[in-house]
Amino acid sequence: MQQLTKKKYLYPFLVFNFALLLTLYAVYFVYQSQFKYTVSLVDKLAEQQAENLQQVVESDLQFIGAGANFFHATQPEDWHRFPVFADQIVSSSQTLIALQWMPRIEHHQVAAHVEKVKRTYPFYEIYTVPKDGPKTLGYIMRNDEPIYPASDVYPRNQANFNALGYYSSRLRFQLVLDGIRETGQPSVSDKIRLLQDGFDRSLAKTGLLVYHPVFSSENAKELVGVVIGVIRSTKYFESIVVRTATEQDLLVKVTDMGFDAEDDPILYESNNWDVTSGIEITKRVVLPNREWIVDFKLDRKVTDND
Repeated sequence: MQQLTKKKYLYPFLVFNFALLLTLYAVYFVYQSQFKYTVSLVDKLAEQQAENLQQVVESDLQFIGAGANFFHATQPEDWHRFPVFADQIVSSSQTLIALQWMPRIEHHQVAAHVEKVKRTYPFYEIYTVPKDGPKTLGYIMRNDEPIYPASDVYPRNQANFNALGYYSSRLRFQLVLDGIRETGQPSVSDKIRLLQDGFDRSLAKTGLLVYHPVFSSENAKELVGVVIGVIRSTKYFESIVVRTATEQDLLVKVTDMGFDAEDDPILYESNNWDVTSGIEITKRVVLPNREWIVDFKLDRKVTDND
């Protein structure tokens, strides 16, 4: 009688445990399947957003190249028409905020150059900002090197007028010149504080510069100037911050792996990036002279509905 009683409870207990294990396995299998599906969706979305970023940057590089072609294909006496041509370029981009023309000026040409530009901009004066130094007026190069002062700008507004007359006296600019002269390709800077925003060192670095070489129409190796495209880089990255189909935030961090970015390589980082754990996927954006690592992170591995 006692043995029958034990069997009476033992069999249901075994059946219950078997059913429980089977249920747990099924739930685990479904969870893993849903997790893999979510990873696949996020990977495709990240790939799409990285490709979109690549295309937008390349589009701006082409616009800036068109500005450089204007100076290459026209005679110096027609360069005053630059704003008419630049208007079509700048208006075609949501991230390109200005185009600057920086001709090569030899030491002995500086005075004549300043007088010439003053006919258009009476307030024009050349200046530079030495590394860790204040704004400095005039020519300060040590060995009579040529300079590339900003001599025209579009749009012609007060913010962009801040850049007029500026030339770089830093070694990094000379390295940029060496690079674009050798390759003939544009050079994208690391993130910078734009002159259009002011000279206060506490201002956020929200810009990029694209240096596009302009070679002589008669001598393909002679650099006659540089067209600079001024880009509000934060607009690039804000445009790739999206929500998934399940309304989850897709966080983004963009890291610059290029020259001179070691001291401050993070171009953009979503709020709460460091305190969020979830699915993380890495993509790359390759530019002519540098590479960006674009990390995407889903704020949760699965949703409440999942």
